[in-house]
Amino acid sequence: MADRPSSVTPLDNFPTLSLLLIDTKQPRTTAQRVEKVQKLRNTNPQVIRPILDDIGNVANKALEFLPSDTTNFDAEKKREANERLGVLIGKNQELLSRLDVSYPCLARVGQLIETANVGWTKLTSARGGGCAIVLLRLDVINDNMKAFEQDIKKEGFVKYEADLGALGVAMRGRTVFGNGVEEKQDIEQIDEKRFANSVGA
Repeated sequence: MADRPSSVTPLDNFPTLSLLLIDTKQPRTTAQRVEKVQKLRNTNPQVIRPILDDIGNVANKALEFLPSDTTNFDAEKKREANERLGVLIGKNQELLSRLDVSYPCLARVGQLIETANVGWTKLTSARGGGCAIVLLRLDVINDNMKAFEQDIKKEGFVKYEADLGALGVAMRGRTVFGNGVEEKQDIEQIDEKRFANSVGA
């Protein structure tokens, strides 16, 4: 799992998920953390590789139910799917902490989330690091949410709201990719199929 290249996996019927992005205002460099994990994997593969494999397994478990027709779930099934994803998010954060890529400020966000019982959280590389994403509970209590917002404000954190699964980047027709040179051999056409099957670096 850890040695495989990343790829783009289209998800049909992806449900809209209400998220928060919490900026702790403590800048971190994601690239440095990635480099650290790579060094750990090379020096102690017996310990690090299983953790990386577990992270991949968490993602695969999410893929088992996220692409399904969750938009037609009744309220109870949507709540159950929300809970399942939340548990996986928590597991992902636990594994990242074992890789020593988390930070005390992000752990503090997790404490506030747990105290207010508004959702589940994990770190993210947004803004270069030092941020956390929060999946909100579908049945979150307004008073709990207000208390959480007050707590993160006291900590000096900033909250942004977003919906995952809403309209975002779209590709219309064919896209031309090149290196700025006009010769034909340096220009490639990217259609929808090729975009969806692209392999990450």
